[in-house]
Amino acid sequence: MPAGAHRIVPYRVLPTDCKLDKPFVDSGKFVPTTATAKFYNVDTGLAFSEDDREKPDGLYKTVFGPVVCHAGLVYGASNHNLRLALTRLTKVREPEIVGLHNNLEDNQKLFFKEDKHLKTFLQGFTEFVTLRFSQDVQDFEKELMDYAQQPHAKRKARIRALKRIISEGTLFDPAWTRKAKGGVKRREWGVKYPRMVNDMGIEGSLFCGFIFDKLKKYLAEYYSHSKCEEQFVKTPDLNVLTTVFQKLVSPEKRMYFPYFSDDSCASIRCSDGVFMANVDISCCDGSNGPAVFEAMRSVVSGVPNIKRFIDGAINQASVKLVITSHGNQQDKLT
Repeated sequence: MPAGAHRIVPYRVLPTDCKLDKPFVDSGKFVPTTATAKFYNVDTGLAFSEDDREKPDGLYKTVFGPVVCHAGLVYGASNHNLRLALTRLTKVREPEIVGLHNNLEDNQKLFFKEDKHLKTFLQGFTEFVTLRFSQDVQDFEKELMDYAQQPHAKRKARIRALKRIISEGTLFDPAWTRKAKGGVKRREWGVKYPRMVNDMGIEGSLFCGFIFDKLKKYLAEYYSHSKCEEQFVKTPDLNVLTTVFQKLVSPEKRMYFPYFSDDSCASIRCSDGVFMANVDISCCDGSNGPAVFEAMRSVVSGVPNIKRFIDGAINQASVKLVITSHGNQQDKLT
């Protein structure tokens, strides 16, 4: 389908290169190994040679339902898009105010250390998590197997991987992930800057999955006894969302704050009615500093076996990243 054609007629997926160009500066946190440094430039990023362009998808598709349009253009698997995706992952946007990001990290550390409301919340949630895990998790192998058997495109591979981990006796050795393979996120509409997906292998994808699933469940259940009500929305279930919108329109407390990841809203009771707002956190990944991970550790501090897995999951963020050229499979940046 050529660009600009009618959106609801059958179309083909056409791989394209990103035309966007944004100012990024080196974060100082990505350091290539000496052996592969020739494929990386601090100023321009990834330095693989050009490659052949990916061919269009030969099958025609249609779109129906709530969203009945598709531009047909997606970011292709090319070294050009790979360079932009790696830039987005390893560099930072050039701030209008020098040192602004460092100030954010410093303020975040201070907030986690001194804010009395956050301390009260974390203390109460930690006690709640400790109690619930002691009630819910009795058999790690069963929990992991149940999680691996959930409907998923790689369900069979997950089950095989877990059985291998159990047979090798490395179930309680949180080191399943040795490296991550980076690549352009596929089939993403060619609108925003390309994103990189880091594949940690089947074992790595299993790691801590059922634990975080339970933590999200506990967070959704936890009720903080304060003048404001915050609610973690774990599921898009119709009944849950109906309750969320009812409380947004008429909050039961001084303030109601439902959230999921970086998507959230707020309703505040005022003298002349209810003030409602959408709270969009831009570039939220940049705020995931050390203080956030330390808070996660503290939440499971009362359950040693769980904490070992959380420590391992956090360590996954520092494993070796391997980027392979689309033009020459022998060219790799580590």
